[in-house]
Order: sequence, then structure tokens, then C-alpha cells
Amino acid sequence: MKKIISILTSILLATSVFAFEWGGMIGASEYTKDTIGNLSFKQYADIDLWFRHAFSKNLSMAGDIFYSFDYNFDGSDFESASERKLDLNSFFLKGDYQLGSSDWDIGFSVGRFVVADATSLVLAQKIDGIGVSFSSAENISLKLYGGYTGFLNKKTNEMYAPYYTEDETFLEIYTVNVPYFITGFSTNFESLFADQNLCAEVLAAIDQSLIYNQVYVDFSLDGPIYKSLYYAFATSGEMIFDQNAEKTFDWGALAKFEIMYFFNWNSLTLDASAVYMTDTFTPISQAEASIDGAYYNSIMKTGLTASAKFLGVLFVTLGVDAVFDDENYAPTYSGIQYDVALRYQVLDDLQLSASAAQLFYADTTQPSYLSVKGSVRLSF
Repeated sequence: MKKIISILTSILLATSVFAFEWGGMIGASEYTKDTIGNLSFKQYADIDLWFRHAFSKNLSMAGDIFYSFDYNFDGSDFESASERKLDLNSFFLKGDYQLGSSDWDIGFSVGRFVVADATSLVLAQKIDGIGVSFSSAENISLKLYGGYTGFLNKKTNEMYAPYYTEDETFLEIYTVNVPYFITGFSTNFESLFADQNLCAEVLAAIDQSLIYNQVYVDFSLDGPIYKSLYYAFATSGEMIFDQNAEKTFDWGALAKFEIMYFFNWNSLTLDASAVYMTDTFTPISQAEASIDGAYYNSIMKTGLTASAKFLGVLFVTLGVDAVFDDENYAPTYSGIQYDVALRYQVLDDLQLSASAAQLFYADTTQPSYLSVKGSVRLSF
């Protein structure tokens, strides 16, 4: 008994000296999606564990790990399959310090962390690397980051790679990702004039084999127009160096515009948006533009979204979007989609959510695409 008490005392002393916060979330979802009459069903369970530890007021460490199990039933051929995923979402050391007696602060992150470009459509994902930022009292900030993507899990981080061949490893729960070296530099001016914010950024994705390389130049501008009316504009130009193509150099363009109005009633927000990508523009990170799984590439999308919060616990979102295919700078209407989402915070640690979306194709002979989902999440 004395030995057990001694061990427990040692553990308590250790956790008091090296105290850290930790927690997690367990989720379960069930949904169906596909064209009408050809629906597939999917059950999804996941667990996410996280920790945070502060060594001092300026230096801390954080991380989280994710595991999921999927069960799929395909209504077209009545086949079933399962899939497991394991991912280290983040693991990094973070520091924030003042540069001497100056008005500048320096911050850094080392490890696996999330980065996003000025448009959030070119790059929005994890990297393994280092990021450094400088910020001044005059609302000027500089950011520089660099990292590698070859150790990420492709099952949870979709990236554009025309010549990459997947390599299944770790019992198929972890697929090694596209080996890019990514670097970026941005300059941000907050409240530059009339509370307007300006950002300029240059980033590059260099293929490990040096076959397919991309360089982007981004600009963004956002701020208030009048009282509760705001806007956000972002654009990106891409230079593509493809050693396997007949045209080894090409370029593409992206433009994104939003206008938002915030009401005092139940946190109601109206958001009108438009995104345009030329057929040659290829983002680094892959994000779905429509519910049938089409990615942002060679596309124009415009729509209206309304969101509100009722009784402090029920969050409702309604959206409608028109989708166009772009080829040779000539957008062609391809369909219209709607989506409805509800999220109910039952307790501080318990959340229920449900959503429904449907895409009606321009080709009326093609059945519409339907997605219906329900989920429950418990945090601890």
C-alpha cells in the first residue's frame, strides 16, 4: 500500500510541475449521398484528442490526434466497405516575444500547424515546418512560413498533384501525401485607411521531383462599407511550370468577392458571394465547390447564404448557389444547389446537427444529387 501511495504521490507531483490541459471529442454521423435512385449510405465515427501546455506566458505547446472509422454501403451495386483514418492534426511549439524595447513583436510556430493564403482557396491545410511573424503597434504584420507536405495523410488532406501515385502504408489508415515544399511570405496592413485591411502575399509549391511547380501572387482587401455592411475581395494569379506538358509554362487566375450585412436580430447575417477560377488555375489544397464532390477548379460559383442563432443554442444556415463550368474563359451553367444546416447545442458538451443539400444539374436528363446528414458530438 505504501508503494502505491508513493507512486500516486509521484504522479501528482509530476502533473503539478508539468501541468497541461487536455480533452477530446467523440462523434458519430450517418448520412446518404449520390444521385436520386442510386444513393449510398455511410456511417462515420471519430475521436479527437487534444492537449495544450504552457511552459511560460510566452512559450507553449499544443497538438491533437484524430481517428475515424467509416462504413459505406453503395446502393448502385449493393457493395459495402469500411475505411479507417488516423491523423496527427497538429503538433507544434509556439512562442510570442517582444523585440527588445521596440514596438515590434515576434511569433513563431515549429512543427505541424495550419496555414492559409489570403484567398483561403489556394492553400488551406497543415504543413510540417516553421512559421515566423512580425507585428507592430502600427498594425503592420509580416508572415513567413515554409514546410513539407510529404508526411501528411492524403486521406484527410486532399492536394492537387497531376503526376503523383499513392502509396498505401500503415495498414491503409495513413496514406503518404504529395511531396511538396511550400513557402510563403505576406505583408498585412490592418486599418490602412478608413478601417480597410490590405494584404499582399507570394507563395510557392515546389514538387519534390521538380516536375510540377506552382507560384502564386495574392492580393486581398476587406473592411466596412457603411455601418453593418462589409465586403471582402481577394484575387490570385498563378504561374505553372509543368515539365511533362507540351506547354511547360502556363498561368491561371482566381477572383473571390463577398458582401455581408450583419443584423441586430438573432445574429442574422446575409452573405452574397462569387468565386471565379479559370480552367488553368490549380489550387494547392483541394476544396469541394459543389455537393457532388467537384473541386474548385475551372469553375464559377455565385450564391447567397443566410445564417442566424436562436435562443443562444440553435444555429441555422440556409444557402443557394449557382455553379458554372469555365472553359477558355467562357462560363457555362452547370446547375444550382441549395443547402440547409441546423446545429443545436443541447449542453455545453453535447451537440446535435443535421443538414440537407441537393444539386439540380443543367442537364435535366441527369438525376439530381442529394446529401442528407445527421450527427452527434460529445466533448470531454
